[in-house]
Amino acid sequence: MTSQDAADGAVVPYDPSVFEGYKGPPLPPDEDERCRTLETLDVQPEVDDPVLSSLCKLLCSLLKVPAAAVSIVERERQVLKSTAGNITRCVVPRSASFCQHTFVHKLPVVMVVEDTLKDVRFADNPLVAKGVHPIRFYAGAPLIASNGHRIGAMCLIDQKPRTLSVEDYRVLCTCAEMVVRRLEKQQFELLEASAADKMLRTLDTLRRPLLLADMSLRGWPVLHANEAWLKRMALPKGTEIRSLPFWDYYEATQDSQEAVVEGFNEQISQQKPFFVSLQLKDGCNKGWPLQMHFKPATQGSLDPFTPEIAIPEDAPFHDNPADDLPYYIVTILDDGESSPAQPPQAKAAVPQKGMPPAFSTDSAIGTDATKKVQVQPETPAADPVAAEPAPTAVKPAAEAKGTEKKLGCFGKDSDSQRACVIS
Repeated sequence: MTSQDAADGAVVPYDPSVFEGYKGPPLPPDEDERCRTLETLDVQPEVDDPVLSSLCKLLCSLLKVPAAAVSIVERERQVLKSTAGNITRCVVPRSASFCQHTFVHKLPVVMVVEDTLKDVRFADNPLVAKGVHPIRFYAGAPLIASNGHRIGAMCLIDQKPRTLSVEDYRVLCTCAEMVVRRLEKQQFELLEASAADKMLRTLDTLRRPLLLADMSLRGWPVLHANEAWLKRMALPKGTEIRSLPFWDYYEATQDSQEAVVEGFNEQISQQKPFFVSLQLKDGCNKGWPLQMHFKPATQGSLDPFTPEIAIPEDAPFHDNPADDLPYYIVTILDDGESSPAQPPQAKAAVPQKGMPPAFSTDSAIGTDATKKVQVQPETPAADPVAAEPAPTAVKPAAEAKGTEKKLGCFGKDSDSQRACVIS
């Protein structure tokens, strides 16, 4: 394939000789079901999706990283379906895939490698040792389908070591959920009926209008809006609202825009969620009241039916609340809906025989690593409108072999989800 092919958007294949002899981690026990999910969703990994590319560009801009990608991990290969920055849409063998490491553990975690040359799992990976643009930093949040199987990852890549914050990784997880919603939008109803009782999201949830806004700038400019949001606005097909002020389209039902913004400045400054009733300024739905829920993009999942993705415990928090990323997820609630639906109770994952709740024991963990788990709930902030319960943190008492990171799971108590190591 020529460089012109790559410039035209075609997926660049790999040279098998470069990866000869390199082996990755063991396959997860749900590999067959995971691959069937990919077949059912028909995600067409070699076809670029402009919406997903837009999300990648958004991540590069928000988190100041040089490259972001959406990967689809098949049985024998990994395909970068959509990318942004200094990375090309390409194919690599499954063995060399970084993103497949997000499948290793039973509970979903963000896979973080701050310096690949210092990690025994990746130092000799051809993408690190032989690549034209060697990977030195990687962070990937798994793409979790509605039946619970992981089909790929949304990842950040850099050619130099770096450290991101907890808030950065939470934004990454939020974008990963947006990717899955996009991939499942058309195919959701085609999923096997036998898996219906295992669904983590509902069709109504996938159709919910969703918008991402920057609350730090005047007018709350729109960073991303899904198709359901544009449809609810009844805008002409192809209308672009990104970068335009949120308040260009909406107005308060009772108070002025200034009064609404002033009234919620404190919640925004403290990264708290809030509700507000607004209406469209123009269009066929002009004047129709809409109940909207604003929630920081760094807090929890987009919906309560999605499993939380754990964050590495040693990732730094912002010391100053003013440094928190000022991005909010906005959803439109249905008539009569006053708060997000509550998920069914999930059974707690309990580590057995000193090992973390993982699918398999890879070389980085080590079979002789014994870990004790201690659950330390954090003190929740006082917020009468917050729908999410207080997060918890899980900290292993000892380090295992290799250079894996400890991990704190920011899951909901109602989900009873816990994890204790990141690979």
